[in-house]
Amino acid sequence: MKTKLNRRKFLNLVGSIALLPILNSCSNPVVSSIINNSKRYQPRPNADIFIEGDNENIAMKLKNSYQKLKSIADNPGKELKIAYETNSGYAVLRMSFVKDNLADYPHLKIINDRTGEKANILWGMKGLHPSIKFVDDNGKIITKNG
Repeated sequence: MKTKLNRRKFLNLVGSIALLPILNSCSNPVVSSIINNSKRYQPRPNADIFIEGDNENIAMKLKNSYQKLKSIADNPGKELKIAYETNSGYAVLRMSFVKDNLADYPHLKIINDRTGEKANILWGMKGLHPSIKFVDDNGKIITKNG
């Protein structure tokens, strides 16, 4: 039985797809958890999803977390924490769907706990083509590394 793609399902799908560039840009999430070349280990942060391993393991972890991801779309304001390893320890991204003055629909907001950086992911149309914009809390397009 085929189901129609309604607005909610479209938003869920686009929100999940919009995460891919952010996860791909994370600084080496599969490195050792040894910090500063010492034998001291940083404790794993408290997170709903922990991303580690090779690309196949990461893809499977996200696939198996579909219900957790869907729950934030179904409950605007509910937050989901995704943790991953970096060269300097662990990092956590907090994400939620929010309704504010940036768009007239609930949109995905991602906050990097370590840096405090925030990105609101807005989607729409640019002419005949779908578009996705990463904007700050004031609606200004985020530009990083050119």
